Amino acid sequence: MRANEGGSWYAVNIQGWGVPMKLQRQCDEDVNAQEAFTARMERQCRQVEQYRQSVLQNEGRYLSKDEAAAEWVEQFAEVFARDNDNP
Repeated sequence: MRANEGGSWYAVNIQGWGVPMKLQRQCDEDVNAQEAFTARMERQCRQVEQYRQSVLQNEGRYLSKDEAAAEWVEQFAEVFARDNDNP
């Protein structure tokens, strides 16, 4: 990290370019938000697949992934959102 003539702080990336710290923080926040979104979607996909397998085992109904997702969303999405939207 270093300051330029105007006193603004810059982070120096691996290519040697100076990136204003405010922009670097925003990029970091964007990356963190994307990682959190991806992790949440992965958890949700696992939940849908578990639901799909549970329905097959317990009810003998075969559901396509899309059918399982539609049923899961209808039954569990609100609770999932409430339990998983905490930062």
